[in-house]
Amino acid sequence: MSLGGSLEDLSLLDILQIVNVSRRTGVLRLTIPKSGVSYVYFHQGNLADIVGDFEERNFLGYFESTGLVEAGEIAEARRRAAGDPSRVLQRLLDTGALNPQLVEQARRLELARRLKFLTQQTRGEFAFFLTESEDPVGGEAPPPFCPLARALSPQVLLTQTLADSALADVAVPPRPPSPPPAPVSVPEVLPPTPPRPKPPAPAPAPPVLEDTKEPPRSPSDQAPAPPRTLRVSPPRNRLTVLLCADESTFRHLLKKRLIEHFEDVATAASFEDYSAACRRLLAEKRPFVSLVDLLMSTRSGEGYLGGLEVLQESVQSFPQVKVLLMTDLSDDALLGMARRHGASAILEKPGLARLRVDEFEKSIESFAKTFCDEVDRLVPPVEEEVVTFLHDLGAESPAPGDRIRDQLSLLKGLMGELASPKESSEISLLVLRLAAEYFDRAILFLVRREAYIGLGGFGETGDPELMMAKVRRLKIPSGAGSFLDGAVTDRLTVLKTREDLSTLDRDFTAAIGAIEPSRLAAIPMVSRGRVIALLYGDNGRGGEELPDLTGMEIFMAQAGLAMEKALLEMQIMNLKRSIPREIGD
Repeated sequence: MSLGGSLEDLSLLDILQIVNVSRRTGVLRLTIPKSGVSYVYFHQGNLADIVGDFEERNFLGYFESTGLVEAGEIAEARRRAAGDPSRVLQRLLDTGALNPQLVEQARRLELARRLKFLTQQTRGEFAFFLTESEDPVGGEAPPPFCPLARALSPQVLLTQTLADSALADVAVPPRPPSPPPAPVSVPEVLPPTPPRPKPPAPAPAPPVLEDTKEPPRSPSDQAPAPPRTLRVSPPRNRLTVLLCADESTFRHLLKKRLIEHFEDVATAASFEDYSAACRRLLAEKRPFVSLVDLLMSTRSGEGYLGGLEVLQESVQSFPQVKVLLMTDLSDDALLGMARRHGASAILEKPGLARLRVDEFEKSIESFAKTFCDEVDRLVPPVEEEVVTFLHDLGAESPAPGDRIRDQLSLLKGLMGELASPKESSEISLLVLRLAAEYFDRAILFLVRREAYIGLGGFGETGDPELMMAKVRRLKIPSGAGSFLDGAVTDRLTVLKTREDLSTLDRDFTAAIGAIEPSRLAAIPMVSRGRVIALLYGDNGRGGEELPDLTGMEIFMAQAGLAMEKALLEMQIMNLKRSIPREIGD
């Protein structure tokens, strides 16, 4: 034994300085009245860990209470480790539920608190044992619980404690119970429980089988789908985000940010979880996009580019799903490969390993904003799509949740715009502008002999693809039995219910999205005695009846006349242009 005595004769601060200056490796045993025994581990004069009568379960509870690790993961770790805190922590690290860098930083803050508490004690006994000389440590000192990978000098820890305004003083008596604070992404580290007298030794725990890796479960064996997140205010974007990352800490912190912007956030931690979640969301007909971490374990467990496997599987099995990758790598060849495999975008992921715990929140907040902006660019919210469409037409967008009630006034105004000759494209936009007051979704078709070809449209599709993108691909054979044929043949409006649809009609509604409308209509536009265009409209997700379509029918008739007038004006202009050339010849 190199050093021993009473804290009344030599303060703990002096002892720490002596050990640090002499660069000793050993254990400092502190016996404090009414508090118990603590052990401070040193490596070459720097402090590595503090254990003893501190409750390590509180340290583990910090990660659970702040949402840095899933409750199910820590419960499973406790079950398999028979409640042993050391084994619980090791399992969380082995399974990737906890990030080693995060544990290191959290432990550093916890040790700073413990050290501050110990330096406030003025009575007790101390003894320092050199472990490098294999001196026996009296009282059988427990092994370090979570030693710092990079031991720090006591002065650094104490300075950090004093400088960090977020750290509250450690109270010797336990704090009285108080209501839990509002959840935040990275709250303070919970103060340690002060040392207490050792309880009687518990009965030996039953033997625990060695950890074995469980085989992946099939989708049918998966737990039921998690409940949708309850919210107070409506989301800005009605999409759901499927977040796939095997780093539990990052996944949970990011989910808390994204749920403020999107309808819901589903999570997956593996290839199998991702596939099952995709099938479930598609079966529920919920529009969603995927955000996948490029650096994940592969299915074989031997590689680290599991995100690339997820991307390939998603493109092949779920081609309608847009996949955005995130990574903190800067390998141009690898990122180029990801783009070639179908990534809609690649975002720079914050490197948590390079950040302090108090920097996590700001970094993830910034990344979440970048992701939200990118998704809004790739898949604009339906509300923004309709507003943008109306702005392009020169119309004032209605207030959120409201539709223009005075349809006759709007009809009168649009009739005035039809009075002057218009290009055919401008007339088509006016038709869709008025259709937005009658239908939740509408498509304008050009009628040709062999097919009905999509020109433009608006409305919710029920999947990530925009209505305009679907409309551009639409080409419905004429005379094949579609209810659109009836409107062309009779030159009259045709109304249908979901039960009346033919197989071809059902294929058509499936082609414009996952939503199954209950009420549908087709209104013809007649010019020069024949139907030149068709307006399709439905009630979207709503189950209500379609409104009275008289105003829309009148406008379609006038639009047909305006189209005829516009074509005549175009022919006259072409004729006038050709006359001077013929005279000159």
